[in-house]
Amino acid sequence: MIRHPARAPQAIVAAYPSHIHRNLLPRLQGRGVGTGLLAMWIGSAHEHGVNGIRLGANAGNHTALRFWAGRGFCRLPVPASRTLWFVRSP
Repeated sequence: MIRHPARAPQAIVAAYPSHIHRNLLPRLQGRGVGTGLLAMWIGSAHEHGVNGIRLGANAGNHTALRFWAGRGFCRLPVPASRTLWFVRSP
């Protein structure tokens, strides 16, 4: 999915123009690093007037799906594919 990512549907891009992508090595996962980085990114995005954030997550990566949902991102009801779309307003 990294080499050939799915394109976000245009309606999602229009409503949530900022895209975030984050990968952490397994040794850093579960230690608060991702949450801290996300908080800094969202804070900066908010300061710069970002009004909508989107991301695509691998439907098979259940850990990532829980992470994003647990940080205020809402899963959009788009047709099933390998990519699930999440959005959030800062």
